[in-house]
Amino acid sequence: MRIATWNTQGSFLESGKKLIVSELHDGTDVVLLQEGGVDKIWGDGEYHTVQGQSIGALNERCTNYVLVNKAYWDQNGQQVSFTTVGGGIAGRKPAAVQIGNTVFVSWHSLASQENTDTKQLLVESGKML
Repeated sequence: MRIATWNTQGSFLESGKKLIVSELHDGTDVVLLQEGGVDKIWGDGEYHTVQGQSIGALNERCTNYVLVNKAYWDQNGQQVSFTTVGGGIAGRKPAAVQIGNTVFVSWHSLASQENTDTKQLLVESGKML
């Protein structure tokens, strides 16, 4: 399985960024995107798009996404929900999918040394196990 991650800092469907995501997904099974814009769907039919809930974002780019190769998704993929909110006042939930026994999480945390939101995500992940 091949995995990629990228903080797109804005819509991953914008032309220049779309080209990069296209290159990432050529042969990649799971692509984790942060700050991907709001309500975006990868439209080529080769990936299933899962969006994290953006609940208090300072701007609309702060949404997390997981793009999953349709073959993997169709076999046994499912969206996973977390209650953890990251990014401080930006307020964004992780986007997460489970494929078999593995959970893939796209996450954008606080930009601080305390990282309390990431600690909360890890605690919640441990409880899922």
